[in-house]
Amino acid sequence: RGFPRELSIISGLSFYTIKITWNILPGLLAMGVLFLTGLRLKARMVEEKTVVGKGPAS
Repeated sequence: RGFPRELSIISGLSFYTIKITWNILPGLLAMGVLFLTGLRLKARMVEEKTVVGKGPAS
């Protein structure tokens, strides 16, 4: 007897989860892109520092 009710609850929960994920997804993507860009910039800065440091020493 209670099967349709459980089914509707499950479908509602799945819909809610999809909705939350859909709302969070752009933020997660933006955070990932910013994180990767920051890592690249940091690596580039470190490379420039080592190059600049080696220049006058030699």
